[in-house]
Amino acid sequence: MAIGFLTNVAVAQQQACKVVTYGPGGLTDQLFRIMEKHNPNFRVTYRIAAYNVTSVELLSQDPSYMMLSPPVFYSKQNPRPDPNIEMVKVLSSSNAAIVTNKDIKISDLANKKLNVGIPAFAQYSHVLSLTLQQKNSDLNIVVVPPNQAPGLIKQGDLDIYIHTEPTVDTFVNNFNFRKISVIRPDIESDFNGIKTKSLHFSSIWISKTANQKQREHINSCLQTLVDNKAFEEDLAKTGSTSRLSLPKSESSQYLLDFISMLRNFNL
Repeated sequence: MAIGFLTNVAVAQQQACKVVTYGPGGLTDQLFRIMEKHNPNFRVTYRIAAYNVTSVELLSQDPSYMMLSPPVFYSKQNPRPDPNIEMVKVLSSSNAAIVTNKDIKISDLANKKLNVGIPAFAQYSHVLSLTLQQKNSDLNIVVVPPNQAPGLIKQGDLDIYIHTEPTVDTFVNNFNFRKISVIRPDIESDFNGIKTKSLHFSSIWISKTANQKQREHINSCLQTLVDNKAFEEDLAKTGSTSRLSLPKSESSQYLLDFISMLRNFNL
């Protein structure tokens, strides 16, 4: 009986699709929960740290894990640059959005003094705000965690907030704020002559030391979601689009464009 139990545990561990990601509540956690819904073999471990340092460490300690994360490692401010990881798939791309509770229009971003909230440095929301600031030096950029942003908007300390659409939608639904723009990955948005596409995306990363068996298992886990219409429909509800079926060259271009975006602003 004990031997049978141990055998079942070993088989379950082999079947488990182990994922490490940032803490609960954010977009990556929403994405993971959708993955788990459509394949209950996915299992999550949370590691919360700037630039996902502790998640990267877990991959090096146990290469059977995959990491679900935006490409947050490539900022020049990362204290541990060039992590020993590689991107195997872009899981999904997400719309960006701008929210406010004031009578603010897109044209106001060109010439009015506004406090602009972003969730973090060295990601698309930051670069978009910097791009807008090049045309209007009266835009004041402030880093504000998403859980603090609604209060600051209501108090008047922030005029607008830029983040992924799923996060912004919670502000709309819970506080009756208003989206003044949605920026999509595939269609250019025009901000007073500034043309841009969202470069918010989340990818699957593995350790470069992962062996062939580990790589094949991770790929088999992800294949259960490829061209899965129900999975794609659930992603769409979060303002995200599945990119798992992209060929490697197109997935790689997402990352190259993201790094180029950061370097254009010396980030």
